[in-house]
Amino acid sequence: MKSHRHILIVGGGQGIGNVFAHYCVQKGWRVSSVSRTGKFNTPEIHSIVGDVTLEFDFHNALKIAVDHNGPLTSLAFFQRARGDGEMWKEHMEVSVQSIDRAIAQSLGFFKNEGDKSIAIACSTAAFFVATEQNAAYHASRTAQIGLMRYLAWKLGPHKIRVNCISIGTIIKPENEAFFQSPSEKKSRCVKASPLGRMGNSLEVAAAAEFLCCESSSWITGQNLVCDGGVSLAWPESI
Repeated sequence: MKSHRHILIVGGGQGIGNVFAHYCVQKGWRVSSVSRTGKFNTPEIHSIVGDVTLEFDFHNALKIAVDHNGPLTSLAFFQRARGDGEMWKEHMEVSVQSIDRAIAQSLGFFKNEGDKSIAIACSTAAFFVATEQNAAYHASRTAQIGLMRYLAWKLGPHKIRVNCISIGTIIKPENEAFFQSPSEKKSRCVKASPLGRMGNSLEVAAAAEFLCCESSSWITGQNLVCDGGVSLAWPESI
């Protein structure tokens, strides 16, 4: 039986966003996905080709999603810059400015009553240095958390909750083959967590689903760190 919840996932065509889309389907949610590739269109996931950085594209995607699945109850952002353009401009546009614009555009497409939520996928690089990433990546991730807090306050009167989920190093579709076999990097990731293992994209999907559902109806303006406890210890302790 289908849930009354309708979630639109930006960046649901691949990576963790795609895993999250299928996870929501398993929960019985009505799922719409908008991405530049629009890789799938199944009876369970209504896929829409669109670019969140283009106002007309995203507005059109909102209309298509709502016409097909009804008013939104949740909106989730999993898109990320792919290195196609100028570094700073692309990171800030894709990860920060487009989210602000898209949320403003979406307000008229949410249902009138009941729990309403927005989740923004962020990274622990918002507060730690990930040496494999550049300065623009770090700055945009930190900006996401500031934007989330502002929007949580601003959209409270609309009864819309806004939260972030900051993701650490996990096993995900893009790196699954690499982490299947033992390696020094995998060993370090396992040792860094007090749980003694690596997390995976399904566990991130479950945390994101919590932020989007009624179970978190009294939570807004928060950054949920999903890193298996890696951020608890000093580097010397690892």
